[in-house]
Amino acid sequence: MANSTTRTVEVAVDPGEALFDAADEHGHHVHMDLGGKIGRPNGRAVAARDLLLMALAGCSGASFVAELRRRGKVPRALHVTVTGAPATTRPAVFRAIAMHLAVSGDDLDEESLTAAAHACHGDCSVHATLSHVADITTTYEVVGAPLPTGGRS
Repeated sequence: MANSTTRTVEVAVDPGEALFDAADEHGHHVHMDLGGKIGRPNGRAVAARDLLLMALAGCSGASFVAELRRRGKVPRALHVTVTGAPATTRPAVFRAIAMHLAVSGDDLDEESLTAAAHACHGDCSVHATLSHVADITTTYEVVGAPLPTGGRS
């Protein structure tokens, strides 16, 4: 029996083309292309592995913004870049992931930014899951305004 925290997704697959149409419980769709695995052209949709990095960026970005807001800081914009280095042997799991958050806003102080960067580690379920197999580093910078000190976590 499912409880309120159970998540379900469904995926319809075109086996001949290795195109996947994934949908969540609310009907939101994501298309994936795994054609390279069966000798078809890929690049027609997002690779499943890249969705992991996108999920990390989204979840961590939400945790970053939520912590800033909790501290009374309202960012104007946030841009998250995530780079993953997969292992060279199969399965090519990510062993190192670097996440960089570029934030703009007024009244952003070092203490709040550091706490927000740490929230990415402690409040994001995707981060918690991936951190079991990958070393995840997080850096940040304020775009358009200098920080009093540092700028890295």
